[in-house]
Amino acid sequence: MGYTVALAALHGLGLTGPGTDAVARGLLGELLAEGGIAVQVAMTQTDAARLLGTREKPRVEGWEVFANRQELLTHLQVEIVRRRGQRDGGAAAEDLPWLFAITSPGDAAEALHEVVDGGAEDLIMGIVLGEWPYGITCTVDDDGHITGLVGAGAPSWVGRRLPTLTTTELTWLML
Repeated sequence: MGYTVALAALHGLGLTGPGTDAVARGLLGELLAEGGIAVQVAMTQTDAARLLGTREKPRVEGWEVFANRQELLTHLQVEIVRRRGQRDGGAAAEDLPWLFAITSPGDAAEALHEVVDGGAEDLIMGIVLGEWPYGITCTVDDDGHITGLVGAGAPSWVGRRLPTLTTTELTWLML
């Protein structure tokens, strides 16, 4: 999960290539199953269906699915305000759960970019299913190996492997 956090913290992480969905499922599984840090994941119904292969989402603590991209963006914007208020009240960012938005950027890429940039200090990260010109785009093969990284500050991690899961494996992991 360290690669995920590091890449997403650099203004968001875009995933492209033939392994995009398998890696996104692997990251989703790791984020929700990781016991070391508190994590929340937010995504749209369309993206959840894309990764699960079904409209039914398993009930998993920390995983919220929103009807559309606008509802997701609104949730993320509210979280930034809420988290800033908590920090201004004396809470440290470390006391808050990491919030990962996993979504296709679509026509809301600029708004998503503003949320990811504005929320980084409040532990709000973006994993984008597609090219991400505002941060780092990571191209992955079917096995999850990184075949390319582009973007400002992109590390030289070509050849490293990100986790992958099939839809069946993710569903079983979430039961």
